Amino acid sequence: MSFGILYSALWIFILFSVLGWAVDTVSASIQKKGIIDRGFLVGPVCPMYGFLFSGAYLLDIFVCKGIFFVQLGIFSSFAALSFFLVNIFFKRYFNILFWDFSGTGIGYKSYMSLSASVLWGLILAVITETADEFITKVIVNELPDGINFLVCILFFSLLLCDTVFSFLIVMGMKQKAESFKSIMDRIKRIENKAEKAILDTTKRSKLSLRLLKAKIILGSFAARLKKVFSEFKLRIFTFLSRDNIFTRRIKKSYDNFINSENAEKLQQNMEEHRKINMKQYEHIYGKKNNKKKAFAYGLNYCKLFLLFFIGSIIGCIMETCFAIVYEGHFEMRVGLVYGPFIPVYGFGAVLLTLALSHFYKSSFIGLFAISGAVGATFEYFCSWIQEMVFGTISWDYSDMPFNIDGRTSLAYACVWGALGVLWVRELYPVLSRGIEKIPPKIGYIITMVLTVFMAFNAFMSASALIRANERSEHIEAQNAFAVYLDNNFSDEYLEYIYPHAQKVEKK
Repeated sequence: MSFGILYSALWIFILFSVLGWAVDTVSASIQKKGIIDRGFLVGPVCPMYGFLFSGAYLLDIFVCKGIFFVQLGIFSSFAALSFFLVNIFFKRYFNILFWDFSGTGIGYKSYMSLSASVLWGLILAVITETADEFITKVIVNELPDGINFLVCILFFSLLLCDTVFSFLIVMGMKQKAESFKSIMDRIKRIENKAEKAILDTTKRSKLSLRLLKAKIILGSFAARLKKVFSEFKLRIFTFLSRDNIFTRRIKKSYDNFINSENAEKLQQNMEEHRKINMKQYEHIYGKKNNKKKAFAYGLNYCKLFLLFFIGSIIGCIMETCFAIVYEGHFEMRVGLVYGPFIPVYGFGAVLLTLALSHFYKSSFIGLFAISGAVGATFEYFCSWIQEMVFGTISWDYSDMPFNIDGRTSLAYACVWGALGVLWVRELYPVLSRGIEKIPPKIGYIITMVLTVFMAFNAFMSASALIRANERSEHIEAQNAFAVYLDNNFSDEYLEYIYPHAQKVEKK
């Protein structure tokens, strides 16, 4: 790794540590309607933000190579792991949650959140490349190496001193929370035991009594020595944690330093929400009863088809939004010639429902791994079938690392993993409850009509693609239906609705 890359990473750490502290402080001040310094350290820095952005910068250089979806998957995982480890450390040693994700949906306790991790993955992917170009050209290349070295050494030396000082303050506050009463109670219990032992041994021999008294005296001396040491240590921490600007700032910034009642209530609410969602799976595998069932109760054709229909629409919306954000312009992203549908997502929703409904009690990591494997396998076979039947492909990941024949990749497996967890834990239970509320007669009519429409839509889409393949081979229309396809689904129209379809040359 060259010094240019090293200095760029260090400057990104410095700038985003300060910028992250500023944004976090302003946000907290607005929410609480008062000046709230969110920094854990005394100085105006929050090293965690610097670590996130400098780490993303290095990952982009050595792993992601500037590919957006690889960045999104890797950076989201990096952010989730960072949130988890930092919160575990602060909760374990200081009873502080640096970030509290209790009310943000899918996550692990209050330590991390899927939605926050994906959001941070997107932020890191968007900002990292721009920040790299600016910092490298404006700062690193313009300043002599000696100045870069001195600035970095000075900053990190001050940061180290600030970190040690802040940790001593917080440790002192934690120690001060234990009152002298607890220490005196321990001494009193020892003295009571000693007194009881003396009374019990009055009937013993003089030698035994003397030995016992000596043992009691030594025990009492050791206890008092321990008391003196505890008081000395407590005085040191009391001096560090006495009421001053630093301790008041920490107590004001972190409400859960002493009392975690609010976090517990949020955790209880999340547990109740999870139990409500899990009931949808209990309909499938729970005990049978004789009560009148709702429409599409459990898993059956009606529910699976409606999930396919809804998933196809959601997929179209996601792809269109992605095109606007990533491509910078509106782009038609559909899978069928009629309507806003991408069947790959619809079939994916059905496949995830069938595959993961057996594992709905699994952990976050288990669901993520199974969803990633199922989704990547499904994506691979969809690409292969499209190429075998229509001679085209709609996606090619050959330039991405860890790809399999360009049909799927590790980054998209991570995307499928995240979508699977979101689908199992949140989307499916909500959609399932909504579908079961449809009146049975109306539900069956809707299912039948939409089934006929989607079958016709799929037939027309397949026919249009097959006819387009024939036109590319200069085969003339042989019947009225082929002429109809030529007039209504020309190559220009198909290119407009399928902008990423690429014809595969026969080997």
